[in-house]
Amino acid sequence: MAEFARRITDLRGSRSVRGFAKEARVDRADLTRVEQGELLPSERMAARLDSYCATAGELSRWRRRIHAMRTGLPVPPTDEEVGPTDRREFGLLGAAAAAAQISGRIAAAAAIAPPTLREIEADINEIAVAYTTTPAMVLAERAERRWRSTEQMLDGRVRGRTRTVLDLRAGQYSIYLALTANDLGEQAASDTYLDLAGQHAQEAGDRLLSGCVAAVDSSFEYFRNNPHRA
Repeated sequence: MAEFARRITDLRGSRSVRGFAKEARVDRADLTRVEQGELLPSERMAARLDSYCATAGELSRWRRRIHAMRTGLPVPPTDEEVGPTDRREFGLLGAAAAAAQISGRIAAAAAIAPPTLREIEADINEIAVAYTTTPAMVLAERAERRWRSTEQMLDGRVRGRTRTVLDLRAGQYSIYLALTANDLGEQAASDTYLDLAGQHAQEAGDRLLSGCVAAVDSSFEYFRNNPHRA
C-alpha cells in the first residue's frame, strides 16, 4: 500500500493536491488520504487517475491486487505476468465480475465471425434506436456479443484508420453496456464498461466519444446521490 501511495504522489509531481485533484476529477480529501497510505482508492477514483495520468490502467490493476489481498480473493496477475491482450480482458472481467450476470457471457473460446465495419456501425445505430424500448438484459446480450467481437478484431493486426474506427465502435458498445448495466443495478459493471469506453475514446482520439463518456459519468454520479462529483 505504501508503494502504491508513493506511485500516486510521484505522478502528481510538483502540482498541488488541490489542483491535481480538480484536474483529475477526484476528491481532494480522498487523494490526500490515498497519498498518506490511509485509504485505498475506489475503482472509479483509480480509473480517473489512470485516465488523467495516461497510465494505461496501471493504478486500477494495482488497486485490484491490493483489494484482493485484503479480502482474500484470488490475486490478479501483475503487469509482468500478463500480455497486452490479457490485460484488456482482465481489466474488464477482474474489475466487474457482476457483468457476467448481465449477459450470461459467451465463452471466451467461442468463435465469432468478424463483421464488417459497416455492419458494426449499422448494429450500433440499431442499438441506439432500440435502447429505450428493449429490455436491458436483451440489449446487453446483443451489445456484448458484438463488443467482444470488436475487441477480438482489435487484438488482431489492424492498423491505421481501421483500428481507429474499431476503437470508436468498441467504445460506443461499451457506452451502451455501461447504460444497460446501470439500468440493471450493476454499478460495478457499469463503471467498468464506462471506464473502458473512455480508454477507447483516448485510443481513437475521438472527442465526441470522450464527451459522451463524461456526460454519462456525470449522470451516474448525480443519480447515485453524488452531485458534487457530477
